[in-house]
Amino acid sequence: MSLQLFYWPTSSASQKALMAMEEKQLKFKGTIVNITEGEQNQGWYLRINSAGQVPVLQIEDHCLSESDVIVEKLDKLNNGEVGRMECSNHHKENLLKKGKGSNMDFYQAKESKELLPLQHIKQKNKLVKTAARNDKKTYLEDKASEAQEAAFRGDTQTLYTITRDLTRTNPSQPSTVKDEHGKLITKLEDQCKRLANHFKT
Repeated sequence: MSLQLFYWPTSSASQKALMAMEEKQLKFKGTIVNITEGEQNQGWYLRINSAGQVPVLQIEDHCLSESDVIVEKLDKLNNGEVGRMECSNHHKENLLKKGKGSNMDFYQAKESKELLPLQHIKQKNKLVKTAARNDKKTYLEDKASEAQEAAFRGDTQTLYTITRDLTRTNPSQPSTVKDEHGKLITKLEDQCKRLANHFKT
């Protein structure tokens, strides 16, 4: 079964679909649709989704366009193949190149006459940062409401997953080593000796 996700990275709906794909560990191909440049209204994308909505999950010839519908469909899929996202998009590289070039012009301009035509770069940068902040805020609010619903249902697995993702805790951190009196041992050599003594007895 071939899965392809069309998404925009800073969209909270796209993030929801991406997290569901990663959580289910499904193999899929990711394609970025740049909604800031109106790619969702171009012919190639309208052939996939006539409404121009983002994100869209394409399963074989069938398309799903709302993030909640996508998540429900992914819950029904029982594909256990582990895979990473393959992102084939030349637009992301173009955006980065344009941004780097315009930023260099802005920082190299020394006179106010040179700076005036470059003020739009500052404004665009501000808009991008504001949009990213708003997207992060809506994403966190969505996650909080999802966690609250999971708590009401008694779904501890979902609650644990959301908490782990939001707090970015790593369960594979090494545990601390203490001596017989409960004091923390910080030196590596002393830790090795303590563990060797512990396992001998």
